[in-house]
Amino acid sequence: MERAEAANQCRSVLDSVESIFQNGTPDIEQKLQETVNKSVELLPEAWKHAGSYQEALASYRQALLSPWNLDDETRTRVQKREMRLFCCTAI
Repeated sequence: MERAEAANQCRSVLDSVESIFQNGTPDIEQKLQETVNKSVELLPEAWKHAGSYQEALASYRQALLSPWNLDDETRTRVQKREMRLFCCTAI
C-alpha cells in the first residue's frame, strides 16, 4: 500500500508541473528539468512495484504525451520501458 501512496504522490507532483507547462515550456532552471525527467521515469516504476500495471502504462503514456520537454535520452528510456511492460502484460 505504501508504494501505491508513493506513486500517487509522485503523480500529484507531475500533475502540478504539467499544469505549468500547459502554455509551452517555461524558461526553467536545469535542476527542475532534471527533476521532471527523473520523476516521469520513477512514477511508472513505483506503479509497477505496487502491482498496478495499468497505472504504470498510463504513466508512461502521460510522460510521452505531456509537454515536459524531456531530453532525448529520457524519452528513449521511457519508450523502451513502456514497450517492455506492454509486451509483458499482453502475454
